Amino acid sequence: MVGLAATTAFAVRFYPELVGAVERLQPQLLTSTALVFVLFWMWAAVWVAVEVAWEWRSRRVHTER
Repeated sequence: MVGLAATTAFAVRFYPELVGAVERLQPQLLTSTALVFVLFWMWAAVWVAVEVAWEWRSRRVHTER
């Protein structure tokens, strides 16, 4: 949920910049598909980062006992 919320907030805040960057890559073909792929990979990256941080913190708490 944290990854989805962070990605949504980023997409809402930087939507015009994202569309402009994607349009430069392929001006006429599949702009919306490229935008979805960018947002999906961003969501996945945030999700993995949160999971790694959570597991790191979880193991750290358990080993201190």
